Amino acid sequence: MKLALACCLLGLIGPIKLAAQDQSLIQFSGRVFSEYKQALLPLPYVGVGILRSRRGGFTDEKGFFSIAVQRGDTIQFNYVGYKKVLRSIPVDFEENQIYLELILQPDTFQLERAIVFPIPSKQHFKQEFLEMDVSDKLKEIAQKNIASDVLAKIEPGVPSDPRAHMSLYMAQEAQKAYYDGQFQPQKIFSPIAWIEFFKALKRGDFKKKKK
Repeated sequence: MKLALACCLLGLIGPIKLAAQDQSLIQFSGRVFSEYKQALLPLPYVGVGILRSRRGGFTDEKGFFSIAVQRGDTIQFNYVGYKKVLRSIPVDFEENQIYLELILQPDTFQLERAIVFPIPSKQHFKQEFLEMDVSDKLKEIAQKNIASDVLAKIEPGVPSDPRAHMSLYMAQEAQKAYYDGQFQPQKIFSPIAWIEFFKALKRGDFKKKKK
């Protein structure tokens, strides 16, 4: 009888304890932005962690986050290149949800000045200066390295800079928008392309060259 009564009491205390724990949790969600040219841009992959615990997460591509916190927790927002931000949950907070929109500020810092010399030390400067090769041979090698035929050979393997990528992407998007909702014309139906083809045929561009 006593054992059955103890089991009943434990069964009643368990749900009450779990309910109290659920009530102590708060759904903390929001979005993180960065300011660029007076415009707010969503900041993805910002670390959102609870201090003194291993719980946390990251913002998605739209800067959105959502984690479960408790009253009294301190949440840290961390992103490389931006200042860390701390937000605390009030102990007497009565609601079970919090929504926050946060703007991270860039963290600028200045590195110490570093002077790079092409020689090990000042003591080696005189020796290196006297032994320096200033003949025209080096100039000839430099001119060969920047020759047009050499640059044409290495150009396919050299990646383009971000500005060139952006220009190409915008040109492709503009072309897609121009022919949106219709078929893009093919060069096989272009009279100009046919004229160029016949000119090349007359010149013998398609004949195999004898070795």
